[in-house]
Amino acid sequence: MMIPTLNLLPWREALRERQRRRFQALLLVALIVGGLWGAGVAYLYQLRLDVQQQRNALLTTRLEELAAVAEEGQRYRQRAEAALSRQAQFASWEYQRRQTLVLFNALVESLEEGVIYQRLERRGENVDAVALAEHEGRISAQLGRLGRHSAFEAPRFTGVERSSNAQERAFHFAVTQRTPTVSVPSANLGGEGP
Repeated sequence: MMIPTLNLLPWREALRERQRRRFQALLLVALIVGGLWGAGVAYLYQLRLDVQQQRNALLTTRLEELAAVAEEGQRYRQRAEAALSRQAQFASWEYQRRQTLVLFNALVESLEEGVIYQRLERRGENVDAVALAEHEGRISAQLGRLGRHSAFEAPRFTGVERSSNAQERAFHFAVTQRTPTVSVPSANLGGEGP
């Protein structure tokens, strides 16, 4: 007798074929979903990148505008400092002019008879003078009058020499002019202390 043999291979092959097609379909769906997911993420990142680049461009534009404003402010500050410097220079010149007038008025007020100023030289508040007089008594009186005048500190006798005129002598002396306290504006813009 013969035992009948059943061939189950076609059934198994059909099952394997269905499973393989199913796996391939699922793999294809997974690849499509993954590709779509990746494309979506890349698109979102690109959108975020574009938005950030727009923000950066806006910030760059604003920073350039602020830099231009700051530069204009710096130019304004420099012009203001220059104007204040010129104002301080003018005030200094005005002060020196007033001091020169005070000096000459004081010299005229304290002038002793018989004394002739031949030369006056001023360096700051110090005044060097050469005066002609017939004898030392007149120069002593002149120095005394200068010392008593409120515009001068005590004068200093520095020397004597013969003048071209045989009757007169040239007396050299120095005196310091007292300075009143006068404020001269400074060129401080920023409000900082000295």
